[in-house]
Amino acid sequence: MHQGDRDQLQLLGIFHIVYGAIAGIAGLATFAYMCALGFAAAVEDDGSAVAGGIVVVVGFFIGAFFVVKGLVLAASGYGLLHHKWRALTHIAAGLACLSVPMGTALAVFTFIVLERASVRGLYVGQGTAMPMPMPAPYRAPSPTPSHPRKTPDTRPDPMRFRVA
Repeated sequence: MHQGDRDQLQLLGIFHIVYGAIAGIAGLATFAYMCALGFAAAVEDDGSAVAGGIVVVVGFFIGAFFVVKGLVLAASGYGLLHHKWRALTHIAAGLACLSVPMGTALAVFTFIVLERASVRGLYVGQGTAMPMPMPAPYRAPSPTPSHPRKTPDTRPDPMRFRVA
């Protein structure tokens, strides 16, 4: 593994943590905004309490999704910095694909870096590039077969020319 891979993993880790923090803050802001809308609708006396409750519940689920997404991204960023949790990083990159275009760019870069053999070897714990398995050497067929073939006998048969 060369220094470029380590630098790219460090950058990816930082980007995942920052992007996870942004997603978590966006989730909390969405939840707060939807709760404010729901409570404002529930205060009116025109029977919109049910609609206000629905808005609060929907806001809770949308906000919870973004908060969980932010936590997964931040945890994968920590894992990238410490070379742990490769599967979690794949899941986080998949979640990041949902946010076009910034999350998609981060996810594609993450997939490209994580699929390198040298980076995969670092996650296995070797610390260096994993040696690629060597193919079996090519062995040309031997000019003489290993089993004897029956060849037609070209010598004249002495019994054939017998005169009786």
